[in-house]
Amino acid sequence: SASQRGEGMNIPDLYENKIFQDTMRLNNERKAKLQDDIRNIDKQIQQAETEKSELLVRYTPEYPEVKKMEERIASLKESRTRTEQEVSSIIDRDQKRIEREAVGGALTALRAQLDAKRKEEAQAQAAYDREAALANIQGQAQTRLTTLKRDIETKRNLLDTYTQRLKEQELAIANSTPDNIKMAAAAETAPRVGPNRTRNIIVALLLSLAAGIGLAFLLDYLDDSVKNSEEIGRQLGLPTLALIPHYFGSEKKRLRLAAENGGSPGTSLVALEERHSPMAEAYRHLRTSLLFSSAGKPPQSILVTSSQPSEGKTTTAINTAITLAQADVDVVIVDCDLRRPRIHNYFDLENSEGLTNYLSGDRNTKNLIKACRDLPRLKVITSGPIPPNPAELLSSNEMRNLLQFLRSKYKHVIIDSPPAISFTDAAILSTQVDGVILVAMAGKSSMHLMRRFKQRLGNIGARIYGVVLNGIKQGSVEYGYYGSGYYDYYKSADADTTTPRMDSDANGNGSNGRA
Repeated sequence: SASQRGEGMNIPDLYENKIFQDTMRLNNERKAKLQDDIRNIDKQIQQAETEKSELLVRYTPEYPEVKKMEERIASLKESRTRTEQEVSSIIDRDQKRIEREAVGGALTALRAQLDAKRKEEAQAQAAYDREAALANIQGQAQTRLTTLKRDIETKRNLLDTYTQRLKEQELAIANSTPDNIKMAAAAETAPRVGPNRTRNIIVALLLSLAAGIGLAFLLDYLDDSVKNSEEIGRQLGLPTLALIPHYFGSEKKRLRLAAENGGSPGTSLVALEERHSPMAEAYRHLRTSLLFSSAGKPPQSILVTSSQPSEGKTTTAINTAITLAQADVDVVIVDCDLRRPRIHNYFDLENSEGLTNYLSGDRNTKNLIKACRDLPRLKVITSGPIPPNPAELLSSNEMRNLLQFLRSKYKHVIIDSPPAISFTDAAILSTQVDGVILVAMAGKSSMHLMRRFKQRLGNIGARIYGVVLNGIKQGSVEYGYYGSGYYDYYKSADADTTTPRMDSDANGNGSNGRA
């Protein structure tokens, strides 16, 4: 390249021009002053907006002071726009002018250097052409000599080969006899010999069968996913708190119709909207397992997490909070997944204010804790705006103080967090709660990752209550626990018309009475 040959070293740098540097320095100072002016105007606008909001609390928008404040805000915004446009136009004009001047001077110097280099290139090309012509003549002679030597050597080898074959033919003729006629006649009467096709087909089938069985065992050995609750107990040494069945056929259709009619999407609120489904009964079983998971008293603050994304941790957290609230106790669910928050979508809540506002210094808890429309006992704390530093906020003293405040007001505090292996948020929160629920997906979750997460929590002294196994498919041995057996039992109960039924709203906050 040109830089490797030492060329281009004297090309004038546009940014080394003193006039250009002075202009750029002046423009930077103007930009800094513009930013200060705009920041001051923004503060005045924000202060005016605050005063206007305070006036609107007591007066109507037609009140003279409110109108005067609106005129002031409009005047400040116009002043901000005008100031920004004036300073920006001056900066752009000066910068374009000095760039044109600097570029013109640089082009003049570059043209002079280009002419000099072209002359040097022409001289070097002429010298190169002379040497190339001389080398070409010598190379042609050398190539011709090499070709002739190879041709002589090839013909000499060919002559030796022909001489050897001639001697072999003469020796074969001298030793030949007429017995070859008898050998040909015997060969014609000999039986034909060929491969045993039946045996080969059977052997090929047996080998294919053995290879298929071996491949199946190999794939099963290499599969690291969680299969069933027995494997969890054997590999992790943790109890299985609940088996959540996979939704099938008609249940999916009912949930889809509920979502189209304004209900919550998917199975996230199944314990509230599909109370007689096997999935809702499984979450009530999870509630019972949690309440008896620790001796002395039930756990108060519970962290719900998973080793990988899309394993159902948010759905488990929501339905756990719903079933606990249906037991007629005060429950709050906190969305601590500050990287991909979703709880506000399921409860149809605004997320402009939430946990991150409180942890960032806003101590007003009035807009922090939101109510669930269909379940008065359940309160929701959404995540708020997504911050740039989630781990630092969750490990702050403000987070510990907030959890202490929630423990004093609510019977149970359910916390949703990001996946444990990808982020440190779950490990940070696990030291601030009574215990952790680990959510896994049957046929998907990696046993290796779950072991790593359990070891990490053990190293920091956190307690794991157990594992919730999601996605139990129809046809598996464990599916019958909440699947068709559940429907068969309650279908026979529905056929009994001699026993009256209570209204679902009469039993505490919508609880169906089955734990």
